[in-house]
Amino acid sequence: MTPLTVIAPQHRLMISLNYQIKPSGHHDSQIDLSAFLLNRTKQLASEKHLVFYNNVSTPNKSVALTETNGNQVQKCISIDFLTIDAEVEELMIYASVYDAETNKLTFSAFTECEVQITASNFTSPIYISDLIRDHASDSSIEIAWIKRWKRFWVADRFSVAAAGMHETTEKYL
Repeated sequence: MTPLTVIAPQHRLMISLNYQIKPSGHHDSQIDLSAFLLNRTKQLASEKHLVFYNNVSTPNKSVALTETNGNQVQKCISIDFLTIDAEVEELMIYASVYDAETNKLTFSAFTECEVQITASNFTSPIYISDLIRDHASDSSIEIAWIKRWKRFWVADRFSVAAAGMHETTEKYL
């Protein structure tokens, strides 16, 4: 757990996931990056407030997912706090190995697997994690939990091992 990070609403947050598949690994292996935008009852504000590979942004584009493929895959979730819907009280950013249970995969199946969180008001990342070093035996992690507090947003924990994607999705629907 890291210390609290307070983010003023005029600033943006970028969560980047960079990874490469090991040459001897499953060539179709991927890590999914998702954002759950929760209301005050800790449920999705709507089905459109789950940002993932099949729904790449919220309706107003305040939270969006981008992906770049090549030798190294980069997935990014950008958050514009000024435009997040009023009913959204919390954001949970989540990474999971695609089809981990079927293929018996963990983050150790990848190389150069890193998460970085940067805020527009900081000159360097506010958080960096090497998922192979820190979570090699896990197949999913909660990268960040961000809560609305008065007129600010507070990130109060980073990189906690989590349940699988199916269980996590069921919890917030």
